[in-house]
Amino acid sequence: MNAFFRSSASGMLSHAGRLLDLAQTDSLATGSLETADATGSSSGTRSRKAKPIRSILASSFLGLIGLLTAGSFAPAQAGPPRPSILIVSGSDPYARIATFILNGELTTAGNTVTIALFGVPPSLTGYTQIYDTRHENIPAFTVIEMNQYLAFLNAAPGNALFLIGENADLSMRNTTINQFIALAGGGTIAAPATNSVNSETVNSPFTGPTPISTVTFAACGLVTSSGTGAFASHESGGGCSLFFDQHTLQNAPNGALVVVYNVNFVVTAPTPGAVNEIAFRQNLEHFASAPPVVPPSAVPSLTTWGMILLALALCGFGVTVISRHASVAPRVDANLS
Repeated sequence: MNAFFRSSASGMLSHAGRLLDLAQTDSLATGSLETADATGSSSGTRSRKAKPIRSILASSFLGLIGLLTAGSFAPAQAGPPRPSILIVSGSDPYARIATFILNGELTTAGNTVTIALFGVPPSLTGYTQIYDTRHENIPAFTVIEMNQYLAFLNAAPGNALFLIGENADLSMRNTTINQFIALAGGGTIAAPATNSVNSETVNSPFTGPTPISTVTFAACGLVTSSGTGAFASHESGGGCSLFFDQHTLQNAPNGALVVVYNVNFVVTAPTPGAVNEIAFRQNLEHFASAPPVVPPSAVPSLTTWGMILLALALCGFGVTVISRHASVAPRVDANLS
C-alpha cells in the first residue's frame, strides 16, 4: 500500500474538495504551479468542433482519480533527482483535463511535475520534458514561445517536447505547431486538411514498452508529410502523429519532438470506437523520458596509418609525373631549321 493510502482521511477529503472546486470553476491547482503570465495572448473566440462522444464530467472524474492516486501526494523520499517535467496547460476544459491526466501518470512514474496555467513561463531552465496541452491554442502559441521551446530543445541532449494538436476543425493550433516544426528545422508540413478514424500502424519506438502494433484515434487530424522526422503512426496517405529523434531537427539537434493531432487519446480514452489510445500514450511518455539517439551524419576520417599510406601514394604519384615529363624530348620543328 503506497504512502497516499496511508495518509489521513481528512487529507484525502481536502485534496478531493480542492480538485472538485477547481473542476467546477474551470481552474487548475495541482502539483507545483507556474503562475507567471505568458507573453502570448488569447486567440479570441474558441471554435467548437464535433468530436466523438466527449464527456467532460466523466473525464474530469477520471482526471480526479488519477491525481488522487498520484505519487505527488506521497511524502518526499531520499534518492536520486527525479526528472523535472513542465506541463503547459491551456485554459479550455479539455486542455485542463489533459493536464490532470498527464500530471497523474507522470507523477506516479516518479517524475517531478510543474504546471504552467498561462502559457510558457519565462524560464525553462531545469526541465527535461515539456507537455503542451493547448489543443485549442488558448492562450495562443506565440513566436516568442516557439523560440523558447527551440532554446529548450538545444539546452541539453535528450530534452523532449510533446505538442497536442487537433483534427482539421482546429487549424489555428495545427498551423502554429507546424510553424514551430519548420522553425526547428523539421521541414515544411501542411496542417491537417482531413480527419481520420482509420486504424494506423504504430512505428518503432512507439510499439513498446506496452506492446501494440496499431492505434485508432477518435477523429484525428491527418498530415501527409513527416518532414525530416517520421510518422509515429501512419495509414495510407499520411498519419496522425509525428516524431523527431535527436539529430533530425536541423536547428535543434539535441532535442526530440512528438506531435499528435488529437486530444481524445488523453482526455476521453478509452474513447468508444478508438483502439489502443492509452497504450500509445504510455509509450509516448516512455519515449519522452529517454529519446533514442540517432547518430549525426559523420565525415569519414583516416587513421594515422591511413594518412601515412595516402602521403606515400601522393609522393609516388608526384615522382611518376615528374619522371614522365623529364623523359619527353623537346620536339624540333623541321621548318625552323
